[in-house]
Amino acid sequence: MLNRPVLIGMFFLTFFVLIAGWFFPIPWYVYVLTFAPFFGSVLYGSFLIDSQVFVPAICKVETSKKIVALTFDDGPEEKVTPFVLDFLKENKVPATFFCIGHKLEKHLEIGRRASDEGHILGNHSYSHSNWFDFFPKKMVVRELNRTEALIKKASHKIPRFFRPPYGVTNFSIADAVAEVNEKVIGWNVRSLDTVIKDPDRLLNRIQKKLEPGSIILLHDNQPGLIDFLPKLLELLKKEQYEIVPLDELIGQPAYE
Repeated sequence: MLNRPVLIGMFFLTFFVLIAGWFFPIPWYVYVLTFAPFFGSVLYGSFLIDSQVFVPAICKVETSKKIVALTFDDGPEEKVTPFVLDFLKENKVPATFFCIGHKLEKHLEIGRRASDEGHILGNHSYSHSNWFDFFPKKMVVRELNRTEALIKKASHKIPRFFRPPYGVTNFSIADAVAEVNEKVIGWNVRSLDTVIKDPDRLLNRIQKKLEPGSIILLHDNQPGLIDFLPKLLELLKKEQYEIVPLDELIGQPAYE
């Protein structure tokens, strides 16, 4: 099974071959046979959150019940999130909002409203930097703690759910998550609503990936979500799926 000890072993093997190449003639295919598996494994483990290589991530649950959880990333956004909350309240739908710290800091009242209306607030880093996955452990811990403090300010609770920006994981992120005692939450239904703007294509993609125990990923910084959510709810009702809180779906507490 591909995990941290295996990756470390592959790294040292690759390093050994590289050093040996300075002193002895080594056929090109030996480099390929050592370098390709190592770098391929690193890419696989880093960019596929359900790979479980660097850190255990909950991406779905095994169940025969037709239940799913709805999650939103990258908010809160002043022009989108309140409308999402209006829709959820009107239809009595629970959700989890993985908040970016600097946005929550700016729109704390939106986060407070989400919490007051029964939704879960999760950690999505403070900066959501494009370089987040290159941050050393100390910087990742600082980001998680900073956003955790803001969520506590909004909800009066200490969050325990974390979703890495872009779903990327590595050793630094794994060690930081362990230090702050948060649980990594992934997904198995990635809507790609940041890329796909046609609501029918978006709905079709979700329908194909939907299964009992799914965690659905959406983004509450996308204006098109306001018109799309009614279509999604209609689809879930048609398929006889019930939307439940994320903590209920995975059987773990959302807060300390």
